Amino acid sequence: MVNQHIQQLLAEGDELVHFAGNELARSRDDVVTFLACNNIKRGINFFLQAFIESYRRDPPQHPTPEGLLEMCTSIDSHFKDLDFKPLECAGEKGANNYCLDIDHVEECLVVAKETQSMVLKRINA
Repeated sequence: MVNQHIQQLLAEGDELVHFAGNELARSRDDVVTFLACNNIKRGINFFLQAFIESYRRDPPQHPTPEGLLEMCTSIDSHFKDLDFKPLECAGEKGANNYCLDIDHVEECLVVAKETQSMVLKRINA
């Protein structure tokens, strides 16, 4: 069931991912990768929380993309197809594991869009 709160989570996630996309579309010298990365991870959290709550489950108190993905996979096995490895920022790290590499953050944006698509398909299925 998609109630107003779930719609709000989806809208906030969409806004964050859209903002990150706009940030990455700027001149490479002007991109603030920390801002884009942070918004991508927050957007993914909102999408996954919306999915979890659409099944009338409570998301964890301190959600991480990986923890939320695990919970989503326990509800619907299709979520195992999402690859969150780019979110680990194993290369260049900033504060709190936020990536500073533009190309890597662009990969994470793709993951965010795939997550959004999966959630919307599964909620509306």
